[in-house]
Amino acid sequence: MRQVGMLSALLLLGVGIAVGIASAEVAFDQHLDRSEVAAGEPATVMVTMINLGVNSSQVMVTPLVSPGLSYIPLGSLATEVYPGSQSVIAYQIMASQSGAYQVVSQISYTDEGYANQANLVNVLNVL
Repeated sequence: MRQVGMLSALLLLGVGIAVGIASAEVAFDQHLDRSEVAAGEPATVMVTMINLGVNSSQVMVTPLVSPGLSYIPLGSLATEVYPGSQSVIAYQIMASQSGAYQVVSQISYTDEGYANQANLVNVLNVL
């Protein structure tokens, strides 16, 4: 499984900027507090957003939960990221059975009226 990191998200957004799709320079990164847990134990997913542009951006994180996973938000899943600042949205995931699970966060954000999306992926191994 391939993880989309901060540099990849910046490159994808750079392509969007070049073709006029998006004008924000927002970078995203997702990581798990641990990549292996016992069945029934939670792992925390942290999505970091950094606004490198000059306009604020509304951001919403939607956990795309695979069958067998459940999630619990740790606060709001939406925020506004101001120019030159960063924000973190966190939620917990848990599986009741062993296996390897994709942890996907869909990032939806707006800038100057344009709607944009990106998916960030990690793998959680449940023992």
